[in-house]
Amino acid sequence: MTHPRTLVREDLGRQLVQRGAWASAVFVDRAAPLEEDGPWPNVCIYTNSDRTLEILTNDVRQQELSVLVEVRAKRDPSALHQTPGIEGMPHHPADTGRATRALDNACETIERIVFERFNNTRLELEGMELDFDPITEINTDLTRSADGEVPHVLAQIEFKVIYKACFAPLGPETCPLEHFFGQIKHLACNEEDPANGRLPVPATVHRLQPELGNC
Repeated sequence: MTHPRTLVREDLGRQLVQRGAWASAVFVDRAAPLEEDGPWPNVCIYTNSDRTLEILTNDVRQQELSVLVEVRAKRDPSALHQTPGIEGMPHHPADTGRATRALDNACETIERIVFERFNNTRLELEGMELDFDPITEINTDLTRSADGEVPHVLAQIEFKVIYKACFAPLGPETCPLEHFFGQIKHLACNEEDPANGRLPVPATVHRLQPELGNC
């Protein structure tokens, strides 16, 4: 069974691509730095926290999920002519005003997509029903990089989404832990009593994990 926050992250990524974002520039959980050759602009989607608000039944919980969307736009002096400048202001190669303007427009579009998809609605994703309450909070932080390999502007959009989902008990056929950890080998040592003047003698014993289903 896939966790609801995983379903939300992946569904949002698909929504952005379907609405016109470059598939190669939308990352669902990225752990590597972005380099000069891009892709630029880009979007990274994370879930920061998933807090239980209420346990409604043995299986159904109400959760508050924090969804973080990072949007980056590269400052490209060679492309200044492609975007409108700020009226009454001179063009300057170090300006990020044009990139920030494009970033703000992209953020507004992403906010609309999130509200349309996850605000006061019901979704079925991979066979799981998720009931979403009205979105309670949205925060956008803007920062900019003046140094480094890739000067850029960055927007971090955080949504607080409240949802209800069924967290069914694990059964022998659904336990995912061995799939996650693999077959773990245990290390055992056969120790002798140092009081008798004999040092512990390590003996390595490998035992495979029990069969899948022992949750």
